Amino acid sequence: MANEAYAIEPFATTKDGAGLVHDGKVRNIFGITSRKPSKDADADQLLEAIWSRYRTLPFALRWLTDAYEETKLRRLVDVLVKKKNVHAYPILVEGRNRTVVQAEHTLIPTESGSTVITL
Repeated sequence: MANEAYAIEPFATTKDGAGLVHDGKVRNIFGITSRKPSKDADADQLLEAIWSRYRTLPFALRWLTDAYEETKLRRLVDVLVKKKNVHAYPILVEGRNRTVVQAEHTLIPTESGSTVITL
């Protein structure tokens, strides 16, 4: 439909893969789901820092290590995940433990064509 965003997300694996993927245990990508205070001052400060940089867009922890030490960052993000302020997206694992790659391209169809909003 015109003026709605669509994300095209192909996944690829190796020729000898099982042809399916499932959620893994490692979670490296996150997104804000709520800005409600968590009752942890440091976690709330991190939440505001994330909001100011990324709003509701997904983010990786490595993008925040310029402002936070990694161990503290992981602890604070764990607090925010448990309080449901942040959603953790798991990595994808291929059915036979083969490599999985993913790409994304987002576009918005218009009446006269489409607008690509990914680089």
